[in-house]
Amino acid sequence: MFVYNTYFRKRGKTEIKNLLILIIAILYLCTVFFPINNAFESTSYNIIYVDDDNIDGPWDGSSDHPYNNLQDAINAALNGDIIYVFSGVYSQYAIVNKSVNLVGENKNNTIIDGNSTLARIIQIDVSNVSISNFSLVNSIKTELAQAIYVFNNNFQIKNIKISDCIIKDNGKGIYLNNVTNISITNCDIHNNFAQSILAGKVDNIFINN
Repeated sequence: MFVYNTYFRKRGKTEIKNLLILIIAILYLCTVFFPINNAFESTSYNIIYVDDDNIDGPWDGSSDHPYNNLQDAINAALNGDIIYVFSGVYSQYAIVNKSVNLVGENKNNTIIDGNSTLARIIQIDVSNVSISNFSLVNSIKTELAQAIYVFNNNFQIKNIKISDCIIKDNGKGIYLNNVTNISITNCDIHNNFAQSILAGKVDNIFINN
């Protein structure tokens, strides 16, 4: 989890980016060397930044020119990359089709909002994905909608980690099917229309909220 004191906050986003790089690198190395069931094996990675404040561009995913939305960062990422998302409100549907680590700056203020129009907020199609420090809110309020959807009909997804997230005001919180080795920890999942977590064919699931 990322903690910054008042001194760094006052100096603004530009002043803390070097510190972010160091902290993210340390956390990622911890994930690499102490993974859940060897979920992440890559030791070569990039850090790609997302900031909704960068409205006018340019956008290349660097700390100086972050992408404006999460999907552009995912599209540009390689397997094993870290996508760091600054605090803000991101109204979008994101398909995670790369083995990446999605990290929000602060789970209370890094919000992906479905605006009550999206059936899914984040869809995970591949193995070896982690999501942490986000609020995922306001999908459509039906049993067929969910904040996080993890399923691929063609193969079994492995090694998914969801931690330190707020998941509320959705249809379902998390939907899992054809998945093995999943960890859901320190998540606040509440006030959803249907189930907080709905698991179909799932093996080796660990939940500690």
